[in-house]
Amino acid sequence: MIQTQKRCWEKFSKLTRLVQEDYRTQHAFGAGHNFYHALMVAQYASLIAESELIGELAWIAALTHDTDRIFPRMGPEDVLRKVRRYLEEGLPRLALTDAWTEAVIEAVRDHSKRNDPRDNPVTVTLKDADRLGNLGPHHWLRAAQFRPTILPVDPRDP
Repeated sequence: MIQTQKRCWEKFSKLTRLVQEDYRTQHAFGAGHNFYHALMVAQYASLIAESELIGELAWIAALTHDTDRIFPRMGPEDVLRKVRRYLEEGLPRLALTDAWTEAVIEAVRDHSKRNDPRDNPVTVTLKDADRLGNLGPHHWLRAAQFRPTILPVDPRDP
């Protein structure tokens, strides 16, 4: 899947730049769910996907999955419209069929929900990749950075 990752960087470079620029302009770069988190989830998604196609679609979904965090004042429908705009403006013309576009939108919409047997393969991959992105030391460093008043160990707790 390393080839998929390289191809995604090249094939979807405009999408990557659009998303990264929004993180910058919205000052969403210092939060726990920043561009690096989205990028890490995208890389995991392409590694664990069941096929190359699902890997590319999940990479796209992962890159845009925190749009609600970039634009916290947007409602859910506005966030999904923004994701659609990312896809329209950031992807090569005719890169996605309507069905695959809807699968990516659904994955972004549902990525924080519990697993559901009705989840499409892109959603399944995105959910799992997001979990992997939150397993490593990077997650704990982010948590400590944004929750400095919580004790790592509470000596009163038996």
